Parts: sequence; structure tokens; C-alpha cells
Amino acid sequence: MQTAMAQVHSPRDNPVAAVLLSKMGDHESERVAVKRELLRMLVRLELDGARQRLLFRFFEMYLTLSEQEEIQLRNEVSQMETKEAKKVNDLLISYERRGMEKGKMDVAKRMLAKGCDVPTICELTGLPAEALEKLKEQKNGETPFRCNGLVSERCFFLSCH
Repeated sequence: MQTAMAQVHSPRDNPVAAVLLSKMGDHESERVAVKRELLRMLVRLELDGARQRLLFRFFEMYLTLSEQEEIQLRNEVSQMETKEAKKVNDLLISYERRGMEKGKMDVAKRMLAKGCDVPTICELTGLPAEALEKLKEQKNGETPFRCNGLVSERCFFLSCH
């Protein structure tokens, strides 16, 4: 059987197969390399935003790196050819921002549930008051909450425009 790295480099460019193969057997030493190649594959495949987000979420779910491995990944990405490294870095930054927004939304929901007032939540999370009002409406069963074009955490990585 081929290693996960060999499968990632296959001409088929099948990111799902590569992730699943990386979970089989003992490939701990290849985790950073597999994730680097998966990111390169995402850039190379030039998928639309929804598919790209779906695959990235899948990668994150099945191939989560430790903090040290993330640092190693960033170092390896910086060693790539300049144009490719920029695209991969842009991809990573984009998903980090989305993750931070989701985290803010989660904190705001918990704060609302505990009875915190909107100005305090705005101050502590950095979310606009309008977003919190929409979040309160969603909680009351009205229109769904949208933040940067996304509808709540259930649709976080899906296209909800």
C-alpha cells in the first residue's frame, strides 16, 4: 500500500483520499507534509469557494496539527516557490479569520444566553451591534443570523449567500 504522501502526489489530485489514507496506519511523521501538500492541492485545483471551504473543513477535522506542527507547516510553506507560498498563506489566513469570527459568534451567543447586554458583548467581542441584534432574533426563532455572508455555525463552511 502506498503511503499517504505518495497518494497526495498522485496525478488524480484526490484530496479526500489523501486525508483518509493519512489516517490509516502510522503516518504521524508525515502529518505536516501531508497537510502542506493538501493545501497546495487546494490551491492547484482552483475550486469555487464553497467546495474549497468544505474540503478545508474536512482536512481540519481529520488532520489537525499540534501548535508545533502548525509552526513547522508555516515554515515549510514559506520555503515554497513564492507565488505558490503566497496563495497557500492567503488560504490559511482566510480560514484563520473565519475561525476567529466563528469564535466571536460562539462567545456572543453564550453571553446573550447568560443575559449580558449588547453594548458589553460588542465591546468584548468586537462584533457590531447589528450582528448581535440579528443573533438575538435568531435565538427568538426569527430570521437566521448572518455574519460575513455565513448563516450561524451550522453553515459556517458552506456557501450561504
